Amino acid sequence: MARHYIRFKTMVAMCDTPSPAGLPELLMTIAGSAEFSGIKLRRSEKKPLNAINKGSNVEGGKAHAVRFCVPDPHKPQKTKERIGSGPEKIFIMVIDAPLGYFVVPGGIACLPCS
Repeated sequence: MARHYIRFKTMVAMCDTPSPAGLPELLMTIAGSAEFSGIKLRRSEKKPLNAINKGSNVEGGKAHAVRFCVPDPHKPQKTKERIGSGPEKIFIMVIDAPLGYFVVPGGIACLPCS
């Protein structure tokens, strides 16, 4: 049996993604996959993740904005006000981790990229 594999449910979700899908759509599909279903959003993580999503995370006196924000499901052009699920947490962590600013108070466990 293979050591690393993609579950069937995840593969179906990837195949159901619209053909000209952009990076945010692909990341949300992967973040919502069955492999990440065990990741939950903790209460202490909500405030830092909301700040990162809104682009108001201040690190060293400078605010930075992430390239892609979690869109509001009712208004896709607007940023979602509050992060409320595990897949949204994964999306923000994946988008923000390469910037190296993911050092936030609140105890979000993420290894720095080097």
